[in-house]
Amino acid sequence: KSDTNYHHLCCIALAALIQQLVVNHIFMLAVVSVKRAPSYEKVSEVISQQLGTLTLSSLGAPLTLEERHVWMDKRYRKSLHEILLTIK
Repeated sequence: KSDTNYHHLCCIALAALIQQLVVNHIFMLAVVSVKRAPSYEKVSEVISQQLGTLTLSSLGAPLTLEERHVWMDKRYRKSLHEILLTIK
């Protein structure tokens, strides 16, 4: 039984590494092609959702990545550093 758990954990770790490689690759493609950095977390979330819905029949389908869902949001509040600088 301990061998099964070990192999299961190894598969989960390898799957996580593969997912990170895919996310890194897509992230860098977006940075190079658009010259704008998307949100790494949002790209990862979209990829995870699409990987979770993969079936054997959908393996040839193109990856659909809506740009409006992955760009970093403009921050309107001050950063902690800016707030601390205003304290007297």
